[in-house]
Amino acid sequence: LDIQLAKQRVEANEGRLQSSYWALFPVLSLGGQYEDVDGHARATSGEIVDVGFSGFQLLGTLQSILNVPKAVSDIAASRKRLMAAHYDEHGAEATVLRQAVNQYYDLLLAKSRLALAYQTLSDAEERAGIIRAKVDAGAAIEAEAARARAELSRERTNALLAVTNLYRASVALAQTLHLDPTITLVPDASEIKESVLVDPRHMIDDLLSVALAHRDDLYAARELLAAAHADKDGVLWGTA
Repeated sequence: LDIQLAKQRVEANEGRLQSSYWALFPVLSLGGQYEDVDGHARATSGEIVDVGFSGFQLLGTLQSILNVPKAVSDIAASRKRLMAAHYDEHGAEATVLRQAVNQYYDLLLAKSRLALAYQTLSDAEERAGIIRAKVDAGAAIEAEAARARAELSRERTNALLAVTNLYRASVALAQTLHLDPTITLVPDASEIKESVLVDPRHMIDDLLSVALAHRDDLYAARELLAAAHADKDGVLWGTA
């Protein structure tokens, strides 16, 4: 949705820029008037006479812009807003991509936690069975069996929570990717591999330079500031 809104803002600013360009050209308005008279009319001498005539008049107006500097300022402001809209579009795409990647890793982590919860639950069931057999054989007391049952109940609850977290992570990723949320997404990877996102050999100043170079929102803010200055110039030329 954010990407679609950004694309619509780009289209709106493109239309505004085209309108600013057309403001430099003169506007030609053509029209016509047709008149058909058939009947009686009073002559200048006062007599009633029969009349019948028709006529057609062609009308045209040519309007030309008089304040060229203001039109140029409007064009500059529209171009800056269009550039800002493009930066916003790129920023929205990067934000959605980053969100999808984070949600994928959340889904992968939820899957790993679910596998661990099932394994822990299986161990708890096996341990509860062994202790139950020892109690029946007189080799353990009933308190140990009760403790094993409590541990088994806790692990079952943890397994249910792990399943719930997996479903939640699946729904979140499906919504981001515009997929059917009723379909459970399961990652193909069996384990989370370590990935080096930032080279530790780089200095902090270099990392900040790279980060600022990829901040589309900062570029968009600069373009909007330039558009505001162009609007100010246009207002000054309009009142001149």
